[in-house]
Amino acid sequence: MAGKNATRIRKSNRTDGNGDRKKKRTVLIRVQKKISIVFFLIGMVLLTLAAKVFLINYHDGDKYSKEVLDHQQYTSTVLPYKRGEILDSKGTILAYSEKVYNLILDPKIILSDDRYREPTVDALVECFGLQRADLENVIDSNPDSSYQKLLKNLTSDQIEAFNDKVADTKNNPFIKGVWFEDSYIRQYPFSTFACDVLGFASPTNGGELGLESYYNDTLSGTDGISYGYVDEDLNIEQTTKEPIDGNNIVTTIDYGVQSIIEDKIKEFNENYGSKNTAVVIADPNNGEILGMASYPVFDLNNPRDLTGVYSQDKIDAMSDDEYTSALYDLWSNFAVSTTYEPGSTFKPFTVA
Repeated sequence: MAGKNATRIRKSNRTDGNGDRKKKRTVLIRVQKKISIVFFLIGMVLLTLAAKVFLINYHDGDKYSKEVLDHQQYTSTVLPYKRGEILDSKGTILAYSEKVYNLILDPKIILSDDRYREPTVDALVECFGLQRADLENVIDSNPDSSYQKLLKNLTSDQIEAFNDKVADTKNNPFIKGVWFEDSYIRQYPFSTFACDVLGFASPTNGGELGLESYYNDTLSGTDGISYGYVDEDLNIEQTTKEPIDGNNIVTTIDYGVQSIIEDKIKEFNENYGSKNTAVVIADPNNGEILGMASYPVFDLNNPRDLTGVYSQDKIDAMSDDEYTSALYDLWSNFAVSTTYEPGSTFKPFTVA
């Protein structure tokens, strides 16, 4: 009996152990089912999102892509036209436009990489004699700017050394954020020659006096532009519209005749002096003006300089209105702008 009882106890213990394992297996199966359901739900959500993104991209992808690209900044650069030349009757150039360059600094690019700042500043100091402190101040004060004009009207010779440094990428790979903007300045190779006739022009106002003003529309051209845009395929394209230069004009002025007139006027005023002197020479066969000059004269390359007529003390003592009036008196072409009584010169008409 005792052996039978022991056997029953062992069977009972074995049954209890099997029950525990079944319970654990049941719990594990339930947990696995719950995890599977969770993963299934997450998968469905992700699949739904992916389908939604696909549909948005399929139907409105171009629209949203353009909106994103439109929020990016694209800079355009104006390409200045070249003003036409003024020539005498035999082709001597009396006025022309010389190409020059403005030095532009891009602090945003310089600050985009720590390696750019020092070599770029070093090159600017070395090649252009700029002050390091001033450059540092411009960069730090305008971190988001892409256009800071440092110097203007530089010649090709003046920028050559810097361009050579930039081109040497092996030794100077980190000179960045500097470029040169094209520009033009008006030049008059003979200074005061035919100043009253030619007049002068400025980059901002165009022709301001004489032939430069009268034929301003003919001498002027149309600026070009270089700009970026997004095409139909969402590619960023760079397009350049070239400038249209102004037309040249050929005058009836003869350089030789004009030179003789001006030399004689200068000699007369050195010997005798006058408030105003004017001489006009015309071709009697067709009325063409071969020479026209008056006194006093001014430098076309520096037309607002009065030192050739007034002392510095007198200039300093002038009010703004007096200074402006003195300039207009100097610029006035006495031969055609001043009225006077004809006197004896009108007698032939009276007789006729």
